[in-house]
Amino acid sequence: MLPKLEILDTTLRDGEQSPKVEAIGPSGSSKLLRLLDKLGFEYLEVGFPLSNKGHRQRIKQALKMDLKTKIAAFGWATLETAKDMLDLGVPAAVLVAKTRRTDVAALNRDPDEYLASVAEAVKMLADNGVEVILDAEHSFQAIIEDDRPYALRLLEECYKSGARRIVLCDTNGKSSLSSAAEVIRIAAKTVPLENLGVHFHNSRGRAAALAEMAYELGIRHIQGVFGGFGEGAGNTDLSILIPNLCQDFGCKDFPAEVLERFTPAYQKICEMLDIPPDPCHPWVGKKVFSTKAGMHAKNPGSYQHAPPEIVGNSSSFGLSELAGRAILVQKAKDMDVVIPDERISEMAQAYKKLAEKGIVFGLAEASFKLWLLQELGCLNAPFSFVDLRIVDECLAGSQTRSEASLAMVVNGNECLFNARGDGPVNALEKALRRTLKKEFPIAESIKMSEFSLKTLDMRKGSAALVRILCTFTDGDRVWTTIGVNEDFIQAAWQALLDGYLYRIIMSD
Repeated sequence: MLPKLEILDTTLRDGEQSPKVEAIGPSGSSKLLRLLDKLGFEYLEVGFPLSNKGHRQRIKQALKMDLKTKIAAFGWATLETAKDMLDLGVPAAVLVAKTRRTDVAALNRDPDEYLASVAEAVKMLADNGVEVILDAEHSFQAIIEDDRPYALRLLEECYKSGARRIVLCDTNGKSSLSSAAEVIRIAAKTVPLENLGVHFHNSRGRAAALAEMAYELGIRHIQGVFGGFGEGAGNTDLSILIPNLCQDFGCKDFPAEVLERFTPAYQKICEMLDIPPDPCHPWVGKKVFSTKAGMHAKNPGSYQHAPPEIVGNSSSFGLSELAGRAILVQKAKDMDVVIPDERISEMAQAYKKLAEKGIVFGLAEASFKLWLLQELGCLNAPFSFVDLRIVDECLAGSQTRSEASLAMVVNGNECLFNARGDGPVNALEKALRRTLKKEFPIAESIKMSEFSLKTLDMRKGSAALVRILCTFTDGDRVWTTIGVNEDFIQAAWQALLDGYLYRIIMSD
């Protein structure tokens, strides 16, 4: 029986170094920890306490939480770090050490003295019951290119001093599959294979493939980030690696009920980190199992690499300007809407005309469902638009100030509200929320999380159509709407109104 796959997630340390990620505050980190705790990992690396006061508080906070996953702290392999880890009371410590004498010399340290001090730090923690994970920085390059004897000495001394895992790190992300495999084989002659681990960076786009190769060779401790975030091109993406290992390499360590959390977890993590989720992200992107081809819609199993339900995802058949009857019917069915046979040709033609105008519902499924219901006479909107007015003030040396006045009929009553905002769209959204929240409290929790604009057919110059996509969330669900018009405000208003209407009429 193969040893269990052991995952260390470093979203809250290595992942936080991504240029896409802002600093994560105490409230956000606790929510993120609870979410990651449900994904079946062995360790959560929570921060670098000696370098960052915020990380120190985060680790203390994490240790008080009732989590199944072991909390690990990160630091340099020094006695100072070891003492600090003992003071914190962490169950696991990730210590990083240099494997090349040139890097040690840059610290103005004697290589032999440095090696002895690293081993002493490892021993101090191990003797006090802390699980030590030794991250051997640049070890793939050291062993294959620069300084094999010294690197192997470091690995051996740390293992003998009590390190539970010796992790080979591809710190600059340049390893090839063949060179990395050779390093693992060489290292396994010094440290038992079952005690080795790997940490790959994605600088050349190989991190997941390298981790798969390491797993095939018998490595069972793998470090990465769920979503692949991190400095530069990021780290091994656990949302890709783990399903691949389960599907293709015989891994049985992640039960179906855990894998099913992966897609919603990816979407939620992106929201927490304020990063737009990639709809085409392998396995967990909302559109990664989508197709616009009619034949694919009729026989999706032949065109998908795996059932999307494995990771809690779903098939979707996008609607393009070439969409045919089969996709229209299938897409409606996916949304629990049945198009009567006698209406299919008519509605397919109606959609084709909209697509010719730039209204491509494949980009905005919420607007598509509203259109279906409207075409079928089933859209019972509880409010309707009367008129709006936008006033913008542009003063020299200051930002534009916008004010929106919005008149609507809500449940038979005409309402008029004003709101100021940072730009016309923000002012409009505030006015709309004020208008609706009394009758529909859910409106208070709806917020626009993403806004994109594209100009269609620039040959028309200033008369060109503007297509706006708005993505909304209420904290649990995410949906997207579309607006197309020659006028920017009109296009934005269409998408904005659809966004609130969709959530309100779809309320449980």
